[in-house]
Amino acid sequence: MDFQLTAEQRRLQHKCRELAADFATRSAAHERDASHPVENYDRLRAEGFLGLTVGKEWGRLGASFLDHTSAYEALGQGCLSTVLAFNLTSPIRPMVWQFSPSK
Repeated sequence: MDFQLTAEQRRLQHKCRELAADFATRSAAHERDASHPVENYDRLRAEGFLGLTVGKEWGRLGASFLDHTSAYEALGQGCLSTVLAFNLTSPIRPMVWQFSPSK
């Protein structure tokens, strides 16, 4: 699909591609050794990605479902293990709230 990304969404995607390039330098070793890419998790934390989907009203990034999806697609280009583990532990409640019938 061709989504018309905003400038902010393109910046997020670009940042994720930069991170993915870094992750890719270690990905094969982690796959071979069946090890956790903890340095990638540390990098995501340092870059503020733990708050990716947490609202701006709480001082975080406030990413939409499309933001989240395009970010993780770009990150996955570098290390699928990182994205899988990070996505499974990311706060998704704000995304669920945006689809709440009460909104």
